[in-house]
Amino acid sequence: MEASDEALVARFQAGDVAAFEGFVRRHQDRIFSVAYRMLGNAADAEEAASAAFLKVYRKAASYDPRWRVTTWLGRLVANCCVDHHRRRLRQVRRPDPLAGHSDGRAENPEESYAAGERRRLLEESLLTLAAETRLILSLRYAQGLSVAEVARARGMGLEAVKGHLKRGKAALRRRLGRLGIGGRKP
Repeated sequence: MEASDEALVARFQAGDVAAFEGFVRRHQDRIFSVAYRMLGNAADAEEAASAAFLKVYRKAASYDPRWRVTTWLGRLVANCCVDHHRRRLRQVRRPDPLAGHSDGRAENPEESYAAGERRRLLEESLLTLAAETRLILSLRYAQGLSVAEVARARGMGLEAVKGHLKRGKAALRRRLGRLGIGGRKP
């Protein structure tokens, strides 16, 4: 039987390095994905994800078992991304494609290209949003946190999170609509 996140945290709080390594393996793809959506390129996302796991290790004692581990981890990675974004604010970067990333729906080269192009445009569109809105959308949809968990992770009220989600989705719909993506099919 595989150990729960809470059990792994308890073990690495007690000094079990192997438990920490298992925890990183379990969460590294999701944390990288959140960081990538926040920061827009793989190098920055890797840096932020590494910083988040370093904070997990250093701040293991601060974990409160009343929270889900994923909520705590989400808050740490979100803060690392915000810090990283602030340091890089003056640099304008374009997102690089996620290597080997496929949604599994494309069955031929044309569909694969179209899916990749939609993904690229979505990533570029996400980068046009305010950092906090982009972060909240990433926590909610990429990491799968509930609205309440996002609110706790960001230290906000539910209505503030819902407002960010509503405005962010509306802005993405408008931008993608102008680019010819989305909308209803006849």
